[in-house]
Amino acid sequence: MESALAHARQSLEIALRIGSTFSRVAAYSAVGHAHLLRGEWDESVDAIEQCLEVTRDRRTGVEQESRALVTLAEAHLGRGDLGRARAAADEAVERARRGGTVINEPAAQIALTRVLLRAEGAGARSAIEAALDRASTLLRETGAKIHEPGVHIERAELARLLGDEATRQRELREAHRLFTAMGATARAEEVARQLTSVSATG
Repeated sequence: MESALAHARQSLEIALRIGSTFSRVAAYSAVGHAHLLRGEWDESVDAIEQCLEVTRDRRTGVEQESRALVTLAEAHLGRGDLGRARAAADEAVERARRGGTVINEPAAQIALTRVLLRAEGAGARSAIEAALDRASTLLRETGAKIHEPGVHIERAELARLLGDEATRQRELREAHRLFTAMGATARAEEVARQLTSVSATG
């Protein structure tokens, strides 16, 4: 994570030096995401807001707007600002649809799901299931498998809130299988720990 942030900062320095607007958009987005991975919520929000400001002011890199809004939603969620997290997630979905960047919509739907689970829990079951079903449909249509484990993670969390441990374990096992298959070792280990915890308390 340290190297990711260092590389993102270096790309921003280069973008500012050469004066490329598109490169600035991409670099601010990378810096924001790197801070997100490190749990540095405020820094992530600051970088993404700069990314969005440049995008909207210069109308450059608009195809990245939805992805930036997903990062913004996750950062607001991390710092406990559920209202702004929901607004960013809703906008991420809307921008992906309106901007024709359907490949970005699954991540936006997953971010929306995470906000709903945190803010409303099982009370938002219908909206959560609709968002995850939409994400699953898009993943099948686009073949963008990278977000598939995330759908199963959020289905597992919903099952946990509903007290459905059998479904929770099934969804976690599938997420673990997918993470393992794509070589995402750290994420696979994280899910494995959840499965071990479920088994220990079951």
